Amino acid sequence: MIWGFGKKKKEQQAREEEERRIREEDEARARAREERARAEAEARAREEAERQAREEAEARARAEADAEARAEEEERARIEAAAREAEAQALAESMFGGKIPRVDEEEERRQREEAARLAREEEERRQQEEAARLAREEERGQREEEAARLAREEEERRQREEAARLAREEEERRQREEEAARLAREEEERRQREEEAARLAREEEERRQREEAARLAREEEERRQREEAARLAREEEERRQREEAARLAREEEERRQQEEAERLAREEEERRQREEAERLAREEERGQREEAERLARAEEERRQREEAERLARAEEERRQREEAERLAREEEERRQREEAARLAREEEERRQREEAERLAREEEERRQREEAARLAREEERGQREEEERRQREEAARLAREEEERRQREEAERLAREEEERRQREEADQKAHKKDRGREEPPPEEPALDPNLHHIEWGESPRKKKKDGGGGFFARLRQGLTRSSTKISRGITEHMVTARLDDEALEYLEDVLIQSDLGVKTASDLIQSLSRARFGPNPTEQEVREHFAGELATLLEPVAVPLAIQKQPKPHVVLVVGVNGSGKTTTIGKMARQLTDWDIQVSLAAGDTFRAAAVEQLRIWGERTDCPVVARKTGADAAGLAFDAIQEARARNDDVLLIDTAGRLQNRTELMDELKKIVRVIKKLDETAPHTVLLVIDATVGQNAVQQVKVFQEMIGVTGLAVTKLDGTAKGGVVLSLAEQFGLPIHFVGIGEAVEDLRPFRADEFASSLMGL
Repeated sequence: MIWGFGKKKKEQQAREEEERRIREEDEARARAREERARAEAEARAREEAERQAREEAEARARAEADAEARAEEEERARIEAAAREAEAQALAESMFGGKIPRVDEEEERRQREEAARLAREEEERRQQEEAARLAREEERGQREEEAARLAREEEERRQREEAARLAREEEERRQREEEAARLAREEEERRQREEEAARLAREEEERRQREEAARLAREEEERRQREEAARLAREEEERRQREEAARLAREEEERRQQEEAERLAREEEERRQREEAERLAREEERGQREEAERLARAEEERRQREEAERLARAEEERRQREEAERLAREEEERRQREEAARLAREEEERRQREEAERLAREEEERRQREEAARLAREEERGQREEEERRQREEAARLAREEEERRQREEAERLAREEEERRQREEADQKAHKKDRGREEPPPEEPALDPNLHHIEWGESPRKKKKDGGGGFFARLRQGLTRSSTKISRGITEHMVTARLDDEALEYLEDVLIQSDLGVKTASDLIQSLSRARFGPNPTEQEVREHFAGELATLLEPVAVPLAIQKQPKPHVVLVVGVNGSGKTTTIGKMARQLTDWDIQVSLAAGDTFRAAAVEQLRIWGERTDCPVVARKTGADAAGLAFDAIQEARARNDDVLLIDTAGRLQNRTELMDELKKIVRVIKKLDETAPHTVLLVIDATVGQNAVQQVKVFQEMIGVTGLAVTKLDGTAKGGVVLSLAEQFGLPIHFVGIGEAVEDLRPFRADEFASSLMGL
C-alpha cells in the first residue's frame, strides 16, 4: 500500500508539472497575442489619427473655398444692385415731371443708358471671366484632388505593403519564436521522456522487487499455512486419539464397572441373604456412587462437547479469518493490478495524445514553413523575373542607344531597297494583272456564315474602297524594324562568306534565339535551312525568304480572326492581361472597328482598382458612341460584370467588351478574383464568356510564355492579342507562343491609331520579321 501511495503522489506531481508547463505556454501565447493586438491597435490608432488629420485638412480647405465663393457671390450681388440702382436713377431722371426732355437731357439720358449698357456688358464679361476662372479653379481643384487621391491611394498602398511586410516579418518572427519554443518543448519532452523512461525503469525494478518480495512472502505464507495445517492436523489427530482413548477408557470403565456390578451383584446376592441391611446400604451406596459417576460422566461429556464446540468455533473463526485475510489480500492485489493497469492505460493514452498533438503541431509547422517557403520562392521568383526583365530592358535600351545611328542608316537603306523592290513588284503586278485581266474572271467571294457577324478587322466599310488597307503591310514592316534589323544584321554579317557551314548555322541559330524566337523554333529553322537546296553561293535574300516561308507555315494555323456570334446576345468578350499590356486601348480600338460595321457594342469598366482606367474607357465610349457601365473605384468587378451583361441584354447589344484590372500572373489572390468574375458571368450564361482575349505586351519577350501559361490554366484563354510590336526588338516571341500553345492570335498592334490594331496574318508577319 505504501508503494501505491508513493506512485500516485509521483503521478500527481507529474500531472501538476505538466499543467504548470501548459499554463505557462498558454500565458506566453496570451502575452504574445496581447502584444500583437496592442501593436495592431496602435497602428490602427495612428492610421485613424492620420485619416482624421487628412479629413480635417480637407474640411478646412473646403470651408476656405466656400468662404471665398460666398465673398465673391456677395461682391457680385453688390455690383448688380449698384447697376440696378443706376439704371433706376437714370430712368427716373429721363421721365422727370413727365416733361419732354431737352436735347441735352436726351443726350445725357442716352449717355447714361449707354453707360449702363456698357456697365452691364462689362459686368457680363467679368462674370464670364469669373465663371471661366472658377471653372479653371474647379478643374485645378479636381486635378489637385485627383492627385491627392492618387497620392493617398499610393500612400495607402505603400502602407498596406508596409503592413503586409511588417505582418510577414511578424509572422516570420513568430514562426522563429514558435520554432524555438517547439525545439525547446521537444528538448524538454525528450528530457522528460528520458526521465520518464528512467522513472519507469526504476518503478519497474521496484515493482519487480516488490513482486519478488510478494512472491517470497506468498511462498512463506503458504509454507506457514502448510505447517499450520500440518500442526492443526497433528493436533486434530492427537485430540481424536485422546477422545478415542477417553472413549475406550470410558467403555473399559463401563465394562469394568459392569463386571464389577455383576460381581458385586453375585456377592450381593450371596450376602443378601446374609445381610439385608448391608445389602441395602451397599445398594444405596452403590446407587449414590453410580449416580455420582453418571453425573460426573454427563458433566465430563458436556464439558467435552462444549470444549469440542469451542475448538470447532475457534477453528471456524480462524479459518474464516484466514479466508477473509486471503480474500482481502487477493482483492487488494487485484485492485492494485487494476489500478496499475488503469494508470498504465491513462499514461499510454496521455502519451499517445501528446504524441498526436506533437505530430499535429510538427505537421502544421512543417506545412506553414513549406507555405512560407513557397510564398517566399514565388515572391523571390517574381522579383527575380522583374529584375531580369528590368535588366534586359535596360540592356536593350543601352544597346538601342548605342546602335541607334547604325540602325537608322540600316533602316534607311532597307527602306530604300524595299521601296525600290515594292515599286518593281507593283509595276510587275500591274503588268501581270493587265495581261490577265482579259483572260481570268474575278475571284468569287467566300461564302459567309449566317451565324456570325460579317467583320473585316482593320478595315472600315467607308475606307475599304479607297485604300484597301494596303498601307498596313508597310506599317507592320516599319513597326517590326527593330526585330527584323536584329535578324537581318546577323544574317548580313555572317553571309559575307557565302557558305552555310556548321559555324554559320550555329551563329544564325544564336541570332534567332536572341531575337526571342525561342530555342526550339530557332533549332527547327536552322535544321530546315541545313536541308534546303541552294545554289553554290546562297545569298542573304535567299536565306531570308527561306526563313520567312518556314515561319509563315508555322504561324498559319494560329492566324485566326476573331469571330463574333450573332446568338446568344450579347457576345461577351473578357479582356485580361498584366499591368500595362494595353487592354483598355485594345478594347477602345475593337469598339471603334465593330461600330464601323454597324454592330451595337457596350463597354464594362471592370478595372475598378484604377480610376484612370475607368476615365480612359469612358473617353473611348464617347469616341465610339458606346455606352459604358462603370462603378466607383474599389467596387466589386464581378458584380459590375453581372450588371453589365444584364444592361447589355436590356439594350439588345450585340457585343459586350469587359475590361479587367491588370494583375501579375504570379499573384494567386488576384488571379482568384479573375476566376470569380468568370464564375459570376457563367451564372447568367453558361457559355459565357464567349471569348477570353489575353493581351500580351511584346516588349516583355519570353516572359509572355509564362503569362499565357498561367492565364490559360486559370481561366481558359481562347485567343491572343499581341501589342506594342512597334516598340521592341522581341517580336519573335509571337513564334514561341504559336509553337507552345497553338492559341489563335487574333490581333497585332503596331501603333496608337485605331487602324493600327489589325488581324494577324502569318505571311505578312513572317515577311516583315525577316525584313522582306
